[in-house]
Amino acid sequence: MKPSGMASGNELVLYGFLSLVAALFVLVTGPFGLVAIPFVLIVVGFLKMGADSGAESTNPVNCAGCGAPNDPGSEVCRHCEEPL
Repeated sequence: MKPSGMASGNELVLYGFLSLVAALFVLVTGPFGLVAIPFVLIVVGFLKMGADSGAESTNPVNCAGCGAPNDPGSEVCRHCEEPL
C-alpha cells in the first residue's frame, strides 16, 4: 500500500519525460524558452478550464416544491410535477 501523496511509477516516468522535454526546449530556445513554457501552460490551463465548465452537470437537481432529486436537464419534477 502506497502512502497518500506519493507518486506512482507511471507518474514519475511522465514527470521525468516532461522535465527532459522542458530542459531540452530551454536549451534550444534560450531565454525565450523560460518565458514561453509558463505562458503555454497558462493557455492550456485556461482552455481546459473552459472545456470543463462547458460540460453538463451530472448532479441531481432538487425540486423546490417537494425537495425530491431529479435527473439533470429535467424540466419538471418526476414526483410532484412542479416546474424545476
